[in-house]
Amino acid sequence: MEVGILRRILKRARLWARVSDDIKPLPEHHNVGRALSYEEKIRLQNIARSNAEWAIARLAMNLALSTTMRACEIRGLCWRDVDLLEHTVIVRRSKTEAGERVIPLNADA
Repeated sequence: MEVGILRRILKRARLWARVSDDIKPLPEHHNVGRALSYEEKIRLQNIARSNAEWAIARLAMNLALSTTMRACEIRGLCWRDVDLLEHTVIVRRSKTEAGERVIPLNADA
């Protein structure tokens, strides 16, 4: 992916032709897997609920399953980002260019 970014930059600068014969990019894999089925989610939640030491991981999992937040977004949460009256969470730093976004919380979250 990094080579792809460099290639686009060099193409824009009209410099790609100078190095293109020497660079053979690795194939990019776009298969991200599959989402958990409903039954798999329930099983995972039940297993996590069975061990008290997993409480924080279970709560993070419930938040991820209920909001589709990324793990890095959940780890970066602070209490100031959570509005329990409005049932929302503010993600201040995101992986995407969108930046700050407000995520509604459902009853499970």
